[in-house]
Amino acid sequence: MQIQHETIESIYTHDPNGYMIEVTRALRPVTPQEDLDAALTIDALLDVVSGPDPSLAALLTRKAELIVERAPAWPEQHALEQHALEPEPRPA
Repeated sequence: MQIQHETIESIYTHDPNGYMIEVTRALRPVTPQEDLDAALTIDALLDVVSGPDPSLAALLTRKAELIVERAPAWPEQHALEQHALEPEPRPA
């Protein structure tokens, strides 16, 4: 079975022992925004699964709360990341 997800393609098959295995390959580079979204989702999930109501609604609510909490710091973080990517000036 072959499935194209958003950023990867997965091929599922069974090994000789009958265990299902997955082989993946990247379809395109993951964007910084997707990295940030994934990190927010994971952090929200970790918070929710240890709580009294581990549901999708609780996950989405917690993710929204994390966005509100963390958003003010994003412009500064972005500027630092951009600065880190700039090449070092060469001596004259």
